[in-house]
Amino acid sequence: MTGSNPGRDVVRKKEKSMATIKVQGMKCQHCAETARKALEEIEGIRKVAVNLDTGKIDYEGNAPIEVIRAAIEGKGYRVVE
Repeated sequence: MTGSNPGRDVVRKKEKSMATIKVQGMKCQHCAETARKALEEIEGIRKVAVNLDTGKIDYEGNAPIEVIRAAIEGKGYRVVE
């Protein structure tokens, strides 16, 4: 049987928007996990990766920076430009 499977012919791709923020105050793995979980709870954020050594958080999604900043700063860390 040749041909295509109609259910697999159409692949919808969501637009991916990668961004990085710099965060001060993360000192340990627990801090990194707290910051990661805070971002993962935001609607529109799909992936979060925290680099404790650089203090940077990479995330994929389309959430307003004000919401992201509030989530991080609400946990006691500081978002820096």
